[in-house]
Amino acid sequence: SLSVSMKLAALEGDQMKRISAMIVILSVMLLTGCGHNKDISVGDSVYELMDSYESDFYWTPIWVYHTENNFTVVIQDRTATVQDFVVFSKDREVIKNRRIDLQDFDDLYGLLGTSKNEIERIYGPAHCRVGSGFINPGYITADAYLVLFYYDTSDMLTCVSKFDLLGSILDDPVEVVSV
Repeated sequence: SLSVSMKLAALEGDQMKRISAMIVILSVMLLTGCGHNKDISVGDSVYELMDSYESDFYWTPIWVYHTENNFTVVIQDRTATVQDFVVFSKDREVIKNRRIDLQDFDDLYGLLGTSKNEIERIYGPAHCRVGSGFINPGYITADAYLVLFYYDTSDMLTCVSKFDLLGSILDDPVEVVSV
């Protein structure tokens, strides 16, 4: 009976050691960030990011990843790596911005008929080029929209489309204005 009690005590001791070891291992993992998503950085592969984050919107070269309670809008380069990015809160506030000159477009209708050179003079170079062959210049706005410009053969603006980057509905632009 005494040997059975000693065996049970030894068994319980081994189980306690295992449980204690598991607690220590899990604590170290949590403290070192193991199991957590890393921050998105310039040079990351947009395809590898899909292993860590849910992609809410994709239209080459724009990706939107749901990162914790925020949304990271990524502009990829031609090698599918992160070139620039901006992080928005779910309330469309800018949390972090890396080199993207976010725009505000008050009157999209008023821009129709403007030359491509004039648009670039006013707003700077496009943040990205979208579409077949990356031909349509696009700008990201300060409130998380993608505004695309469409020019005719004489480089005059004939149509503007505005897409909600946080809305995940690529096929349904928020606003389209055209001549």
